Amino acid sequence: MLARALALLVLFVLPLPVLAEDHTLRVMASTVRLSIRGLLGGGTCTAFSINDKKALFLTADHCLKGEVRITGDEWPVEVVYRDKANDLAVVRARGNRRQHLVAAAADAAPGERLGYIGYGHGWEYPLSLKGTAEGFGWLIHPLNIFVLISPKCYPGMSGGPIFNAAGEIVSIMQMANDSLDICAGKPLGIILALTGEYWQERR
Repeated sequence: MLARALALLVLFVLPLPVLAEDHTLRVMASTVRLSIRGLLGGGTCTAFSINDKKALFLTADHCLKGEVRITGDEWPVEVVYRDKANDLAVVRARGNRRQHLVAAAADAAPGERLGYIGYGHGWEYPLSLKGTAEGFGWLIHPLNIFVLISPKCYPGMSGGPIFNAAGEIVSIMQMANDSLDICAGKPLGIILALTGEYWQERR
């Protein structure tokens, strides 16, 4: 039933043509919805599996603003690593293991076609979109180097995977603002320099 719902979602939401060999469903199966309960009410973010042996997920640090659970899980996630300056966090989920995603061998190149997945606007089902790596830029602070993605992303997609045509991770969504048309995440080199020890597999 779930597989059928995901297939229908991709059919009607994912822009065509899809990425070569279409790894979208595989990446989507490793992506989870985070439910956040904080002082200012609830919220939604996204995370994805980087180590299924240890049940580790990567997400954005700004998502950890209260009690965070993978939607449907009984227990809150355990924070294993967080870096506020670079907006990265690794969490462990008790009893929730998903097939890990693999880090690519290199950063995305300007003009490269990419896919990205997340729970935009807190929707129950993940949104799968395609975009293009526009290159590297600086947002908010000179040291905050991002790879900019176009065309659109939505609040709630933060923490979601950004992947290449081989289904390998090249970044994580850290800025998802549809009103400002900003979709951006740290380059893979920075992500792995900070969280590489937690990944189960890297190219």
